Amino acid sequence: MKFLTTLVLIGVAFLPARAQQIVVDHASIALFDSIPAKYAEQARALRMLFMDRSVGGNISDALDCLEYPFASAPSRCKRYQHTDSAFDVAPSEVTWRGVWDRGNWRYEYWPSGCSEDPRCFVDFIEPRIDSFDVVGFQFSYLAVMPGSKLADPVDGFFGTKTDRGTALSYGAFAARHPEKKVIWWTTSLARGIGSPESEAFNDAMRAYTRNNNLILFDVADILSHDPSAKPCYDNRDGIPYLSENNPDDGLSLLAICPQYTTETEGGHLGSISAGGVRVAKAFWVLMARIAGWDGKTGDTTATAFSATPITEMNRSVYKTYSGGLYPDGGNTRPATHNAAGLAFAKSIVPLDTLGNPDPVNGKIVLMSVGMSNCTQEFSAFQAVADTFALKNPFLVTVDGAQGGQTASIIRNPNAQFWSNIAQQRLPAKRATPAQVQAIWLKEANAGPTQAFPVHAVMLRDDIKAVLQVAALKYPNLKLAYLSSRIYGGYASTTLNPEPYAYESGFTVKWLVEQQIIGDTALDFQSIPRRAPWLSWGPYLWASGETPRQDGLTWLADDLGPDGTHPSPKGRQKVARLLLDFFSTDETSTPWFLKSPATAVDSPSPAQSPLLLTVAPNPATERFTVSYALEAAGRVRVEVLDVLGRRAALLADGEQRPGIQEHSVSISELRLPKGFYLVHLITPSGAVTQLLGVR
Repeated sequence: MKFLTTLVLIGVAFLPARAQQIVVDHASIALFDSIPAKYAEQARALRMLFMDRSVGGNISDALDCLEYPFASAPSRCKRYQHTDSAFDVAPSEVTWRGVWDRGNWRYEYWPSGCSEDPRCFVDFIEPRIDSFDVVGFQFSYLAVMPGSKLADPVDGFFGTKTDRGTALSYGAFAARHPEKKVIWWTTSLARGIGSPESEAFNDAMRAYTRNNNLILFDVADILSHDPSAKPCYDNRDGIPYLSENNPDDGLSLLAICPQYTTETEGGHLGSISAGGVRVAKAFWVLMARIAGWDGKTGDTTATAFSATPITEMNRSVYKTYSGGLYPDGGNTRPATHNAAGLAFAKSIVPLDTLGNPDPVNGKIVLMSVGMSNCTQEFSAFQAVADTFALKNPFLVTVDGAQGGQTASIIRNPNAQFWSNIAQQRLPAKRATPAQVQAIWLKEANAGPTQAFPVHAVMLRDDIKAVLQVAALKYPNLKLAYLSSRIYGGYASTTLNPEPYAYESGFTVKWLVEQQIIGDTALDFQSIPRRAPWLSWGPYLWASGETPRQDGLTWLADDLGPDGTHPSPKGRQKVARLLLDFFSTDETSTPWFLKSPATAVDSPSPAQSPLLLTVAPNPATERFTVSYALEAAGRVRVEVLDVLGRRAALLADGEQRPGIQEHSVSISELRLPKGFYLVHLITPSGAVTQLLGVR
């Protein structure tokens, strides 16, 4: 180790000083679930590039997996059952919460002919350094096979020669760019290629980065410890594995654990998911640390209240009450109730001011009912909906919600709330009560103090009365979508703090369940109806900075100064959730969206001879875009979201005449469910086709 001491002294002369070394190893993985949302967001924003061989591609693929909610992630991301059952891992090893967008993080394969020479990396990245905030590279296990010079005290990476890529040259590169973060990596490991060289190199890397306060991503340590944190050794350790049965060679050389690969010699992470997901989680910890997180699990600005969103409770209970949006712990409407709602949805048509069908000048009114949070959020939704390319042109949104108008107040049919809607809110949109056919209701009572479930039951009964009043005042009201409150853990007043905000979810759950099981006070089939058909709209609650499975969080800056009302940023969150719901739920799409015949304003045949076909449509896994070109020319095919922003580029360049096809994987494009526009532009004209993704 004498050579190492010399290098440390040399290294101090040029390496920029750091207040504290960052080391991410196998012990860091447990921190993944504690990353505060604000640091996850800051980490996501960092522009990062790392270079590696095929194992790096495995890591990149695993980072892609975390971009999905676990429930909808590809099956390749969830494999935990090993070919050799002795090395199965617990399913929890391949699960995660939330959505982890690594969109700014890039993986690059080593340039050909480089042989993983650090000079190649520096030559590649230095002209591009302004495009990145964080950079680094990893040596492959192939670089530390027996006989490798990588760990040689003179000729190796930590050697003293200056005519080759060494730690000195890599450190000099870092010193030239002190505003950038440079990652140092231990090597990847393999199951059967443990060697004294790999151990020497990785030990030297740990000592070097420790003594120079550098950032170390210790992948070798991460992959050489099993899920119980025990070290793993190469396949000459005498432990049978798959088809091998090698005798113990007496050496304890760290190697990739069997739990993370099914290869007997190699080190790839693509055979089962646990190794890749493990490294991906550690990578997020690394990037959060680089973004400024101190790694302490208690680093959060939220209050102590936390709970499981009722959408994720399954059959578990909260204070003896079961979760799930609907009966039996489920989050899907029962089939019979769903069918009734769908029938109502299909019966909704534009109405004139007296409530008669009018397919030319009629209106379909969607109105909000609630108090201050509701009006703030629905107003933001209206602004988003106005730019929504697929909104039904007959649909009119009316914000009927009003500040201070609690459920206990507006249950009175003579409350000023209802007069304001009739005399001000509806006339402002040139609409009448007879044209209201759907509502979004989000209500509360101010300053609850009763223990659960008393306050939630009181609110349920108040909202039931509100719905009965609405059915009387709006004779054509058919559908009501209900939401409970957003997170109240930052509240600085007693207006509606936790746990009351969370527990209001049970209010909505119980109310919808009452109608489903046949409560006559909520009969929606009789004429006149005693209440509209009820359903959950978007469920808005999340446990502060802890992401839901779909990624929703509520940060301190999502709320206003009182911690109860949403800030402009928080209002936009709810607006997007409302748009996502109304544009995808099968009981709202028949009236919220343009009809298929008018969904796309395509050129007429006289304007354009183009024929564009997208099939299957809607699509679930793949879709094919087909079109015919009469002449050669430049062609662009792109997928746009409903606001006109490009979601994917399928083709852009010169094409020959004839039939053209592009078969596309939805998962590779990372298209969430919803509606998109496939746009074809050629010298002959342009045409657009609506695409549904589900």
